[in-house]
Amino acid sequence: MRYIITLLIITAFSSLNAQKHCATHDLHEQYMASDPEYVARFNALEAARQDGFSQNMLNASNEIIIPVVFHIVWNSSSQNISEQRIKDQIDALNRDFNGLNADSINIPIDFFFLRGKLSIRFVLANRDPLGNLTNGIVRRQTTVTAFNFGGSNQNDMKSSLTGGSDAWNPRFYLNIWSAPLSGGTLGFATFPAQAGTAVDGVVIDPKYIGTTGATAPFNRGRTTVHEVGHWLNLRHIWGDDGSACSGTDGVDDTPNQAGPNYGCPGFPRTDACSATSPGAMFMNYMDYTDDACMNMFTQGQVLRMQSVFNTSRTDILTSPGYIAPKSNDLFISAITSPLNPQCDNTFRPTATFTNYGSNIIGSFTANYRIGDGPVVSQSWTGILNPGASVVVLFNESVTLSDGNYTISVFSTNPNSAPDGDASNDTLIRSFNVGGIQTATPPVTEGFENASFPVNSWIINNPDSKITWQRTTRAKKSGNASIFIDNYNYNPDSLGTTFGQADDLITPFFDLTNSSSAKLSFSIAAAQYTDLNTSPNNWDTLQIFVSTDCGLTRTKVYEKSKNSLVTVTLPTTVFFVPNSNQWRTDEVNLTPYIGKERVQVIFRNLSHYENNIYLDDINITKQTSTGLEELSLLEDIEVYPNPSEGWINVRIDRVPEGLIALEWVNVLGQTVLPSEAINATSYNKSFDISGLPKGLYMVRFVFDNGEQAAKKVMLK
Repeated sequence: MRYIITLLIITAFSSLNAQKHCATHDLHEQYMASDPEYVARFNALEAARQDGFSQNMLNASNEIIIPVVFHIVWNSSSQNISEQRIKDQIDALNRDFNGLNADSINIPIDFFFLRGKLSIRFVLANRDPLGNLTNGIVRRQTTVTAFNFGGSNQNDMKSSLTGGSDAWNPRFYLNIWSAPLSGGTLGFATFPAQAGTAVDGVVIDPKYIGTTGATAPFNRGRTTVHEVGHWLNLRHIWGDDGSACSGTDGVDDTPNQAGPNYGCPGFPRTDACSATSPGAMFMNYMDYTDDACMNMFTQGQVLRMQSVFNTSRTDILTSPGYIAPKSNDLFISAITSPLNPQCDNTFRPTATFTNYGSNIIGSFTANYRIGDGPVVSQSWTGILNPGASVVVLFNESVTLSDGNYTISVFSTNPNSAPDGDASNDTLIRSFNVGGIQTATPPVTEGFENASFPVNSWIINNPDSKITWQRTTRAKKSGNASIFIDNYNYNPDSLGTTFGQADDLITPFFDLTNSSSAKLSFSIAAAQYTDLNTSPNNWDTLQIFVSTDCGLTRTKVYEKSKNSLVTVTLPTTVFFVPNSNQWRTDEVNLTPYIGKERVQVIFRNLSHYENNIYLDDINITKQTSTGLEELSLLEDIEVYPNPSEGWINVRIDRVPEGLIALEWVNVLGQTVLPSEAINATSYNKSFDISGLPKGLYMVRFVFDNGEQAAKKVMLK
């Protein structure tokens, strides 16, 4: 870690100057004093390192590849640094560790031939811990204004439970956290004795990441170079002994030095430990000079760094976090036709192809196969840039009889050459054609069945990533609900796009012979980001209605941000609602009465915020005005009416098909628990004295979906 310190003494030879102080050693000392296991690991690694010098070391000509994940933990928009800044930082790491920095010509001749080069390549991870495509960048907004080294929250940026971002498996990734740090702190790192632990990695204040836009005089990316040096087991060049000359950095070819140097000293710089020329190696990356005056590691430091890949950091040599990009690589990212269910027996297959390679794709062959049928191929030509997608609509229509099918879509011959990664060339989907069953409301679903989805409910998950799933951790009623994990739905790391749509689709239901209809459901939702933040992309729930098997859809509901959430404070942990964090929403379906085949589509648009839960989905219809249906209610008595509190409901002869009664207000909202009716007669008194005075209805529900009601006035 580095601090900017204002000099308190101004002499004729110095002025106000930014200084560095790294707390990696301070962190190490904390662990040495408080964690016996850390002490044992540290001592064992030092012994193994010494043995390693006499053994066959990692061949310097073998390039070491280090997959890096940047966790951008930001509070203000200026801390949400650009992807370009991150790429600039990767470039700086590769220049400096490999000795490719142009300013190496400034190394004094006395030290030039000690200059060391580590054959290493830092790359942004392109596979996340689950094997999904990623750009190696995780962004998390935090309510923490600054993390304080030395305080109780010095590692809080490394955990989502404390306002930060959880490490990706540190055995296989170099985790670098860009997070606001207090007290002028520039950054800190862990030594290899912490390898593989949840805190293993490097922390840098966002002001000092990268080059263009970084804060001078630490604007050449060398704060991160310094801290990654610690991550690779380098000590400060003066041995962390203050101004004494008794300490050591464990490297033979770095001169002894009386404490750190600051600013840009002139050469030679002598001190009590190196009193004669060439003096101190102040231009070493492990000193505290300004970025413009750092330019070298030594050969001994390179050997020390290499040794960690024989001991504590061997796993990263076989990391699955980076797969070298292929020149020609097409990925099948979605099948958009046929639909599921596919109502029409005739359709044209349609799919999305994405260029994951490094070359521009000018041509390829799109193919599909239904079941064990013949392969149908179609050529595509054009310009498909790396990262871009194209939708291919096959020319010939397909006609299928009613039944269940699978369709496989795959690509071949990108740029008339073999595809570099065959693992992502094929996407397979199941679908149903015809034979559509239509339910008569009420249509109800509380997700109590352990199988999901069931009863003709459908999930549309075009990217085959995170989507709607059942859970027993939360519920409005019963034992289960469904949710979508927007907390982990990071488009950057999942190889998809912000606003990716995931649909939950109801069975078809019949609204003929209806005078009105409605949808009601319970919802619980939270956002990770403070709701006052603007601008921001927000998780969104939309509801559509289709009457033509999903070919066209009408949006009838959309909520995000304040209108969506049931928890107003930012929720920076995985959201699981309690019983008080649910509400009931309703949608009027009356515009669709008379339609025989209606579907409701719940659509989640992911923007990497937090989870949305649904429960108790109900679709109901009324066969009349709902106020009275004499033929249905002729044997039912509701009295006294008006009433001052107690209401009797008596049914001497229960009509055929009557299954329940409900108490609702004039808005259609349920005000008392529903009552099941399962006998030939029914007689019960209800206390409604606790309700506001006004008009209510006792609504009677029949097993064929019909409903009728009697008005009740509460005085």
